[in-house]
Amino acid sequence: MVDVITEDHTRWVDTMLMEEMGLRLDCPSPWKASLTTFVAFFLAGMIPLLPYLLLGSFSAQHMFRISIVATGIAFFFVGVMRGHVVRRPVIQSAMETMIVGGIAAAAAYFIGAWLRGIVTM
Repeated sequence: MVDVITEDHTRWVDTMLMEEMGLRLDCPSPWKASLTTFVAFFLAGMIPLLPYLLLGSFSAQHMFRISIVATGIAFFFVGVMRGHVVRRPVIQSAMETMIVGGIAAAAAYFIGAWLRGIVTM
């Protein structure tokens, strides 16, 4: 069987990609992929804004704290899904995503605060 598969270089590479790496050879529809990406980014991007949209009666500082917690939870669950998709330990993947996402969010916040300080000068 190995000799038959390795006779044809293309068949050999395709078999290795499918069997050893678990990759699909058929490409998803570009429209489906782009729509899925848009919806995922939209939903994930709404999470930090939800406290401001739904909890207008609270103080801004309280809503900001809720937003931070909600964003951390969202990063955690994105990491869980990532762990399932790439077949890695789920908790490890969730923690990695939460930490990297948290660093990125903190950097964006501090850069925004710094730029606000420059603009108002």
